[in-house]
Amino acid sequence: RIAARENWRGIVAPHLLAHLRAGDGRRIRFGPLECLGLAWLLAILAIAGPTWRHEPSPFADETAAIAVVVAVTPSMETEDLAPSRLQRAMQKVHDLLAVRGTAKTALVAYAETAHVVMPATSDAGIVDTFAQALDPDIMPMSDNGAAGDAAAAALALADQSLAKAGGGSIVWITDGVAPEQADALARWREHSDTPLRLWPPLLPGAELTALQSNARAAAADLVSFAADDSDVAAIARAAKFAPTQDDDANPRWA
Repeated sequence: RIAARENWRGIVAPHLLAHLRAGDGRRIRFGPLECLGLAWLLAILAIAGPTWRHEPSPFADETAAIAVVVAVTPSMETEDLAPSRLQRAMQKVHDLLAVRGTAKTALVAYAETAHVVMPATSDAGIVDTFAQALDPDIMPMSDNGAAGDAAAAALALADQSLAKAGGGSIVWITDGVAPEQADALARWREHSDTPLRLWPPLLPGAELTALQSNARAAAADLVSFAADDSDVAAIARAAKFAPTQDDDANPRWA
């Protein structure tokens, strides 16, 4: 090619020759070898499968928080589950706290009104202390002595505690739900997607059936009381992987 170009130098003026030679000055930038190399590189990247994922903060809890919501009413003192429904339930809570270790737990108690007994904390000992001290005598009641039912309000307080803890799930311990709570529970569920597990200290029978019917509006998963710790293990396992919220303004990416 160079020889052919040189032969024209003596025939055509140099300032015209540059414009008359076809293909001169052009260079093949993307030939077969380049295509093969690019395809090879893309194949290597595809096989390696690089991905980006959000890396949790090293200070984040490994286990999601839970809020234990307990009905503290006179009916919970029934002794069909020895020593009583309430005390048996608090024994189960003690076992649950022991299994969860330092995972955050909040405690909400209710009867006619709902109250945050302990905001979400990783101190299982203090939560257990307050849980064991729950008694219907310390709960506010109306003048006629009725215990009332503020289940929906209690679940809303549990949601607030979980929001401050970064999300989690609710464990609801009660032996009954007033039928008039159905609308309030439905409204709560409309505004909350928090996983809810109903853990009633009841033996199989009419009471349990009525409770399931009245609590249906809350879309709760039933966990039956067990003679062993299988129910505790099931709740701990399910609560561990509850959805959490990541409020980190500067997320880490791996």
